[in-house]
Amino acid sequence: MINLTQHNTSSEQIEAGVIDMPAREQELLKGMLTFHSPPLQRTIHNRAIRIAKLAEQSGHDKAMIGGAPFLMSALEYELRCVGVEPFYAFTKRVVEEKDGVKKSVFKHEGFTPAYRHPAMDKSIRENLEYRYEREADAKAFQEGDQP
Repeated sequence: MINLTQHNTSSEQIEAGVIDMPAREQELLKGMLTFHSPPLQRTIHNRAIRIAKLAEQSGHDKAMIGGAPFLMSALEYELRCVGVEPFYAFTKRVVEEKDGVKKSVFKHEGFTPAYRHPAMDKSIRENLEYRYEREADAKAFQEGDQP
């Protein structure tokens, strides 16, 4: 499972099989997960596609995701379009006390898959067919054929 969050993988997550992106890709990912102002819908869409491509190139079929809530549903969809199943980390807040000082920490407890509506499979298939047609049209155009 590839880590597609802005946070480094915890030791518990590493034990569960999660790995971080290589440094260069991780910097690209962090940039795509960061928003400095309310984004337009096309910005959300484009970033979700770009992040999904990073995940696809990683060769993993599962991804741990998290970040801006307005990005997550688009990212879930785009990941599934490239054959990567999205998961969210499940953590519990635990209060630890050391030398009389209480501190809240989050403990990794596992993963929960992103919700997948039954109608989504049809939508993903249609999206993939459309993308393949567009890619074929673009290739034919580059080669001098008419789409």
